[in-house]
Amino acid sequence: MTKDKNILFKLQKYQILDTAPEAEFDELGRLACQIFGVPIAMISFATTEEVFYKTKIGLETLSSEQRKNSIFSCMTDRDEVLVEENLQSHSYFFYQLNDIKFFASAPIVADGCYIGHFTIMDNQKKTFDENEKKILKSLSKMVVNIMDARLVKLEQSSLLASHEVLFSQNEKLSRENLLLVGYRDQVASANSDLESVLDSYELLFKHTPTPIGIFNHKSRKIWQANDALLSLFGGNVVLVGAHIESLVGEINGVPAGEIFSLIDRTVPSYHKKGARLQIKKAGRQKNIYVDISLQFVGRMGDEADNVMFILADVSDQVTQSKINQQANIVLMEAIQDTGLGYTIVEFDTGLMTSNAQLKANYGFGSDEEINYPDIFNAMLPEYRQVIKKAVNDAIQNKEIYQAEYEVKWRDGSVHRIKAYGKPVYDAEGRATHIIGLNKIISS
Repeated sequence: MTKDKNILFKLQKYQILDTAPEAEFDELGRLACQIFGVPIAMISFATTEEVFYKTKIGLETLSSEQRKNSIFSCMTDRDEVLVEENLQSHSYFFYQLNDIKFFASAPIVADGCYIGHFTIMDNQKKTFDENEKKILKSLSKMVVNIMDARLVKLEQSSLLASHEVLFSQNEKLSRENLLLVGYRDQVASANSDLESVLDSYELLFKHTPTPIGIFNHKSRKIWQANDALLSLFGGNVVLVGAHIESLVGEINGVPAGEIFSLIDRTVPSYHKKGARLQIKKAGRQKNIYVDISLQFVGRMGDEADNVMFILADVSDQVTQSKINQQANIVLMEAIQDTGLGYTIVEFDTGLMTSNAQLKANYGFGSDEEINYPDIFNAMLPEYRQVIKKAVNDAIQNKEIYQAEYEVKWRDGSVHRIKAYGKPVYDAEGRATHIIGLNKIISS
């Protein structure tokens, strides 16, 4: 049997193509969104012609698409997670239309056959480490476990539907009873697989590094909390059974109870990045910054109407960002006072962001738009190739560029400039920008 026929055979066996959404798969998708902090999670199954989306959290209107038009067309049958951390430039119209910038996908493998993908997406660029890849692969394996259990239930339902016919066919009763015993064994095996899935979920929930908990929507009492959440509130505090509002006082200055009251079946989620959270830790009030997510999850076990919450502590990042912003303000004031020209140049486009002094150093007005070619055209011809080489050498050697050269203003006057520049590199080591300073040293 060819690979394509084998894939189709597996999918037909599971009776999964062109079926309606199912709670087990959608809950797994919502769990992935919560774990990775992304708005989109999709469970897809692919034939040679079409990609069918069984679960489409965050993109509910999409049900299927032609495989040749999908990003899945470029994936190979390898047991590894495909990650595009910056999907800004691509040719797939669907992903452009939905402004997808991040994409991570783990293969769904059944009996060695690649039948689909567990995919998460985001509208923001982000990184994805090896631990997160392992978690995504674990989720893709859980999809197969659910499919196996689902298949057994489908076969059992079919068997029960035909049970009345079996009673009327006495000569076949013994043989069918033997088959029924076999199916019972499969059901027992499926139940064992389901228990294994639940055990895997419990381990994933407990040990994930992101603080996660669940509280009852009505009583507001926490009934499940992982190790990271316990660490956030202090190792000695007892979280299970505690009232959530006794631990979280305010969210961005609003009483936490008001925010929690917003979450229900009609408004099922709440997400804020860098929210200021007032919490009680070690017996005192403390303010921290978190990426917070609240998700109404309905009934879980014996508990009705629950809210899952994630509190990812980003205090250090927010504080550092504020420091950087203030430092940039001070730096720009200092640059302005010393009469230095300042610019940031994007190599791919030649676009420049410059202060008025830099424009003046080349004879341009403060309101004029200038770009990288304008700077080179202002240089005297004998300096242009020398300066280009100096910039390229600085990029290759990852060092500071220094140069002196003469420029000719539009009024015919000639001025000598001393310039400095520092290239900026992306994650692949490619120079994307250069930050420059210069000053006129003689006229």
